[in-house]
Amino acid sequence: MHHFPLIFSLLLLLFLTLLAPVLSAALLIPPSPSPSNVSLSIPALDSPTYCKTLEPHWDSDDSYLELADCTAALHRFYAVQVTPYQRSEFEFLAPGANPRFRRWPDIAVTPRKYTIGTCVLAIAMINFYPEGVLPERGDGPFLDNDVARYLTVWSSFHDIIFKCQAPGWSVVGEGQHIATLVFGAGSDMNRRTPSGTFFTGAARAARDE
Repeated sequence: MHHFPLIFSLLLLLFLTLLAPVLSAALLIPPSPSPSNVSLSIPALDSPTYCKTLEPHWDSDDSYLELADCTAALHRFYAVQVTPYQRSEFEFLAPGANPRFRRWPDIAVTPRKYTIGTCVLAIAMINFYPEGVLPERGDGPFLDNDVARYLTVWSSFHDIIFKCQAPGWSVVGEGQHIATLVFGAGSDMNRRTPSGTFFTGAARAARDE
C-alpha cells in the first residue's frame, strides 16, 4: 500500500511522455481558414493595385464607402464564394461570350457584384468598361474569357481594401483579363456595373448596433 503513490506517479509520467508528441503535433496544425483568421495566409499577387483615382465616376460626393462595410463584404465573399470552391478554377466570361476553357458549372458570367452597406465588390472583364473608365488599364487587347480561382479574386479584393482604403481596382486571371473592383454603392461605377448582384446586406455599423 505504501508503494501506491510511487506507482501512480510513474504511470502518470509514462502517460504524459507518450501523450507529449501528440499534443505537440496538434498545436502545430494550423487552424482551418475562416473569415476571422484567413487574412493571416493570403496568396501573394503580382498584379498592380490602382488606388484613390480622381476620375469622377470613381471619386465623387456620392461614392463614399465605409471600410467596415468593405471588411464585412470581404468576409461574406469568402464564405459564399471561396469556402465552397477553394480548389476550383472558373472561367469568367463577358456578357454573351462563349466559354473556351471550361464547362458548366465551372463558368462565371460577369459582371458579379457583392454589396454590404456602402461598399461594393465587383468582378468584371476589363473590356466590359469603355476606355478611360479603368485608370491605367493599358492598351490591351483584353479578351472576353479568362480563368481564375475565387481565392485569388478574394486576395485581390483584400489588397484593394487594405492598401487603398478607398475605391480602387486590380486585375486577376491567367491572362490578366479580369478586373476586380471596389467602389461605393452610390457611385457612378456602381451604375456602370448594372448586373449580377450575388448578395447584399445592411451596413456593418448598422448591423453591429
